[in-house]
Amino acid sequence: MTKQSDDPVSEYMARVKTAAGGLPPRQRDELLRDLREHIDTARQDLPSESEVEIRGILDRLGDPFDIVEAAEDEHGLRRSSGDRSAMIRNVDGKKVAMIIAGVIFAVLIIILIFGVFFIGGGSPPTPDP
Repeated sequence: MTKQSDDPVSEYMARVKTAAGGLPPRQRDELLRDLREHIDTARQDLPSESEVEIRGILDRLGDPFDIVEAAEDEHGLRRSSGDRSAMIRNVDGKKVAMIIAGVIFAVLIIILIFGVFFIGGGSPPTPDP
């Protein structure tokens, strides 16, 4: 293992540790330990240890947030609703677009309703007796 090939692993493990900040300490430490063992085992199977090969191992492991979510599911844990980074990360662009479109549609309907009354004379005509 060279210092250069350790850098991506250190960075990756730091990202996992950050993502796992909401886990209880015991589960977080277990996750980090197991992940490190997995990376070390995969590194031993490499014919030559280059940064490209190390990054390939890390890419195959996946996004650190996905790894933490899997650990949360395994332990029956859920992120708190106050975890802003988790909420931001889980926002789907299509959902946001649909919410924005719904708000715009609602505002247009309100404007249309008020516009009919204000432009049309203020109130609907009353029938003569």
